[in-house]
Amino acid sequence: VNDFLIALYELAMRLGFHVVSEESRIQPIIAKEDVYYPTIDRHVKKGRLIGNEVVSTVKTEEGTDLVCYFVSKMSEEGDTDVNKWEIKGKPSINVITDRMQGEITTGSNMINRIPDVINAPAGVISAGEMVPPSFKHGDLSQYVK
Repeated sequence: VNDFLIALYELAMRLGFHVVSEESRIQPIIAKEDVYYPTIDRHVKKGRLIGNEVVSTVKTEEGTDLVCYFVSKMSEEGDTDVNKWEIKGKPSINVITDRMQGEITTGSNMINRIPDVINAPAGVISAGEMVPPSFKHGDLSQYVK
C-alpha cells in the first residue's frame, strides 16, 4: 500500500469519480557525483542512492487521471521544496508553492486535524469518512463537540 494511492483514491471518491485502474512506480535517485551532505555529516560517493521518486496514477471511468509525483531525496545546493498542483484542461491551471516548509506544512495539518479525530466516530475509519479538512483559526478546543 502506498500513501499516495490512498490519497488519490480518497480524492477520486470526494470528486465522485469511479477508479478503474491504478499504477505506482518507485525509482531510485542516484548521486551523479561525490557529494558531502552536512545534514548527515557524510560524504556520499557517485553512484550511491540519495533518494527516490514515486509516481502514482489513478485512472477513472470518467476519463480523469489523478497523478501524484513525489520526490524524497537528500537536499543539494539549489534544491527547494516545491508543492505543485497542475490541472490539465481548458484552461489549464497551475498552482506552485515554492520554498515550502514541508515540516511546518505537515505538522500544522496534523495538529489542525486533532478536533476532527476527536469528533470522529469510534473505531477505524478512512480519511474519506472524516469531515473535509478546514482551517481552524481559533483555540482548537472550540472545535471539539
